[in-house]
Amino acid sequence: MYSLENEQFIARVAGPDDTCLAPVVAAWTAGENEMLTKTTEEITALFTNGRSIIVFDRETGRFIGHVGLTIEYEDDKIEVGSLYTDVEERGRGVATFAVHAVLGLTHAKYPDHEIFAMANDRSKPIFINKIGGVVIDCESVNPGVWEFCHSCPMKAGQKSGKVKPCVHTPIDLTHAV
Repeated sequence: MYSLENEQFIARVAGPDDTCLAPVVAAWTAGENEMLTKTTEEITALFTNGRSIIVFDRETGRFIGHVGLTIEYEDDKIEVGSLYTDVEERGRGVATFAVHAVLGLTHAKYPDHEIFAMANDRSKPIFINKIGGVVIDCESVNPGVWEFCHSCPMKAGQKSGKVKPCVHTPIDLTHAV
């Protein structure tokens, strides 16, 4: 099982024994209104298939963050998504730590895959400035990405006025550290 620890946090792959946390993650994704909402069943499937990282505060043991390998596309590209930090824990580096952990998991589990994320305004600085991701053209991602736009709370143009098919920014994380 993949895990990552530092003086503040413990991150590990979620498994079947962690499915009691799936409703919490699903509620987090629904409450943000900035990302695709995931159902409890979708999060449970990520947990059961070893495709989620869950983060705990080292001192208290409290569950404080999540990130998942949300979609694997047929062209060997995998999307990192459902990145969330508990509101009370924001600003401590939980999301950065979670992304480092999920990238380690991805490189171990899918060594030949390209890794990307569709970043919102909150996650974009994390993926670029703290992780080392690179902005890529919308045309560079798998066309299947756009199939989910109809269920996105930030439909293209709705909040941003942008012309691209999505208000989120595609970030290549394949070579990020």
